[in-house]
Amino acid sequence: MTRMNRTYRYPAALRGLGLFGSMLAGGILLGSVLAEIEAADVPDLILHGIGVIVGAVILWLGIEFGTRRITLTQDGISTRLLRERAIVWSEVRDARSGLFGTLIVLPKRGLPIIIWPFLDDFDALIDAIDARRIEQADAAKQKGPAH
Repeated sequence: MTRMNRTYRYPAALRGLGLFGSMLAGGILLGSVLAEIEAADVPDLILHGIGVIVGAVILWLGIEFGTRRITLTQDGISTRLLRERAIVWSEVRDARSGLFGTLIVLPKRGLPIIIWPFLDDFDALIDAIDARRIEQADAAKQKGPAH
């Protein structure tokens, strides 16, 4: 039996940096939008476009590292980024490795959950998800084919 009802978070230092980065990104995005109003030529437009893209990436990563919480329960995965989201185990289509060592949990419906390897006890989370999926597959085999 796997250990359930455990919550995983990013380390406190990374959460603090993430939230600071989000505030910084907000300033970059606001500055780029205001400066774009005054942009007079194509190079200015390109530079401000790059600023908006970089600011959006910093904002997303800051919110991700600052607020992400993942809880494994007997019923499924509960995750919080900006709002709470619960996915029952039967709705998890796949969990696979992604770029930069991330874990991508693909539900049957909705957006995937991307988990960065900086999470506290990242390996324990992967082991728990794998064990739960094996238990679910074994239970399905014991039931036999559906008629």
